[in-house]
Amino acid sequence: MTDSDWAGAEPDRVAGETSHTTTYQYDDGDFENYEDPASNPFAPFETEVAQQFHLSRSGRLVSVTVCFYRPSTDPHRDVVFDLRLYADDDGEPGRSRGLTYTWESQIRGPGDDRCLTFSGAMAGTSLAPGEHWIGIRWQANSNKVLGEDVYAPTDTPPRDSQGNIEYETEVRMRARATSTADWPATFTDPRSTGERIKAYGIRLVVDDSTPTPPPDPTPGPGPDPGPAPESACDGGTCLLEDDRFRVRTRYAMAGMSSQSGGTIAAGLAGAAGLFTFGGDAPELMVRMVDDCSGSGYWMLYAGAATDADYAIAVRDTTTNELKWFRARGGASIRDMAFACGKLGSQARHGTGGPARCGPASLPASPAAPAFRPAPVRPPCRGEERRSGTPRAELLPRRRPFTNTEGGSSWCTGCWIAVLPSFSPPCLQRPRLR
Repeated sequence: MTDSDWAGAEPDRVAGETSHTTTYQYDDGDFENYEDPASNPFAPFETEVAQQFHLSRSGRLVSVTVCFYRPSTDPHRDVVFDLRLYADDDGEPGRSRGLTYTWESQIRGPGDDRCLTFSGAMAGTSLAPGEHWIGIRWQANSNKVLGEDVYAPTDTPPRDSQGNIEYETEVRMRARATSTADWPATFTDPRSTGERIKAYGIRLVVDDSTPTPPPDPTPGPGPDPGPAPESACDGGTCLLEDDRFRVRTRYAMAGMSSQSGGTIAAGLAGAAGLFTFGGDAPELMVRMVDDCSGSGYWMLYAGAATDADYAIAVRDTTTNELKWFRARGGASIRDMAFACGKLGSQARHGTGGPARCGPASLPASPAAPAFRPAPVRPPCRGEERRSGTPRAELLPRRRPFTNTEGGSSWCTGCWIAVLPSFSPPCLQRPRLR
């Protein structure tokens, strides 16, 4: 690992970056495998190697450098590979962190080598202190060779008390035979076959100028959503649906403590809230959706453009009820948040005539299923909406009336329940799912 004052590639992509960066490099720049490979008809279709990086301090990713060689027999200058970030799982590559990045570049002449530096969309990714893995995938038909810094037979590498070579980092690999084959679930250690690979030609540059608190990856409950801000989204709080719901967030990158999310004042008229997790770009959108005529609940929807763990606090100001919703690894959330109200009466079913409310209970029938009404809010402006549940559809009617087998009287605020075993006269075309 070497320190430098290089500002890094595309520093404007890294929020709060300074001139101080740390370059994590385990190779010495001399790759012993840079030679024309022998023809191998049994070469795997695609190979992935992974290298472990130990970060002494937390920071944000600036760039990744990958070194390739173009054999003298290779007629193509293009080099294409995929890059993935992996969390560490007890010294092995664990779950993938977010996206797969595909990079394309060129190596000008046959027999040339080149170390390619990329940042782009990766820049600004938060990295906690500790171990991280970078994986590189490329296909055999590209003919390119990834750099390997190897101990030669004449070298005298450092050894432990038992005579084993002490490597500065860990390396892993895996391969698949065809484009349709699945990747092996785990990586293997190429050193187990006798190869003395010190490191691959993969390097990492991190802006570690801003220290972070000790690790605590799970977002805590945090403070209660504070007082109403002056605008729809301000000071970490968003007011949604005519200021009915006050929303705040907390987040935590892997291995880091939880922090309060920021907000972006976007022109969404309180229909949705945009939150940031330590940067300037939106990383989480939260919506409260009125599904009272369907499921009987206000639904919470949250979509993330991050791999952070996060938690959402929502307070319904009409009842002062507070609820928390949590997700790991940037997963989306779709959940029933707050009940709209209660069904005021049993479901009714009439016979004959347009939209009639029947007796207080369902007519006796051996085929009639048991009906347990879902909680719903009062009729919603007479609209008919599709139910969110397969058991029954609850539809408000403005002026249904009661059939009393000889006389009729009008009622208001009546709910019609569409049951699977009935063909209700209250609707011309029942909408069942």
